[in-house]
Amino acid sequence: MSTLDALRQVPQIPQPRCLRCKHRHRPDLPCWKGTYRDGLTAMVLDQSRTCWICRGTASTADHIIPRAHGGGDEPENLRPACQRCNAARGTSPNPFPAEEPTPPAGVPLSPRWRRDER
Repeated sequence: MSTLDALRQVPQIPQPRCLRCKHRHRPDLPCWKGTYRDGLTAMVLDQSRTCWICRGTASTADHIIPRAHGGGDEPENLRPACQRCNAARGTSPNPFPAEEPTPPAGVPLSPRWRRDER
């Protein structure tokens, strides 16, 4: 069983708010800010600069299972995302309910997550 499979079995109960950063995350995880966030984001963006939701240009690291729902900062739980998709998704669950967190190439994305071409 992979780490991601184990994380998916964690009940989706929101975590209490952190007293330091006021966000919801597991108590054993550091706050998602500063050099900790920047280092993990750089690691994710080194692998790919394509947003896993809209296929645009990624600038942030998105958690497949949000930290507020018990997800961790393991590389298997992080995907590159553009700021717009990451903010719009917030702490909602994975928009792609299949086993693979990212839809295969050629599969149309949900209209809700499709980037408007302007």
